Amino acid sequence: MEFLSTFLPIVLYFLASVLLILLIILSLKLIIVINKVENLTDDATKKLKSLNSIFRVIDNFTDRIALINDRIVMTITSLLSRVFNRKRKDDNNE
Repeated sequence: MEFLSTFLPIVLYFLASVLLILLIILSLKLIIVINKVENLTDDATKKLKSLNSIFRVIDNFTDRIALINDRIVMTITSLLSRVFNRKRKDDNNE
């Protein structure tokens, strides 16, 4: 019994120190990985900022195309409504 009371604390202290060392190593590796991820996100952010001007140009271009398309559709619609309204007026007059 005396052997266990002296041996068991030594084993527990040894296992606790091994666990502490492993946690320190894992935390250092985690810090390294987090730094790499931060560098990667910074690089991606820089690249996206450089593409913002291209996206603005594309956005302006599509807005202008949509405006032209809307005007064409409105013109065609108004012409068709005039034609059909004239036919209705002519039919009502006869």
